[in-house]
Amino acid sequence: MQIDGLTPRQFELLEALWSAEDSEDLNHWFEKLPNVEKKTVISLLEVIRQEMVEPAVEISFDLANQVIVKAKSS
Repeated sequence: MQIDGLTPRQFELLEALWSAEDSEDLNHWFEKLPNVEKKTVISLLEVIRQEMVEPAVEISFDLANQVIVKAKSS
C-alpha cells in the first residue's frame, strides 16, 4: 500500500501507529495525542481503510459487469 502526499508529521504518526505492539499500546499512544493529531490519525486510518477496500470493490464491479454483459448477450 502506498499513500502519497503525506506531510512529515503524518508520516511520523503512521510510523508510530504501525510500531504499536498491541491494541493496549496503540490505545495508550492514541489517548496521549492532542485532539488535532487524533483527528489526523483517524483521517489517516480512513484513507488506509479505503485503500484496503478498493481492490475488492474493483473486483466486484468487474465481476458484476461480466455478468451483465453475459446476461445481455443471452
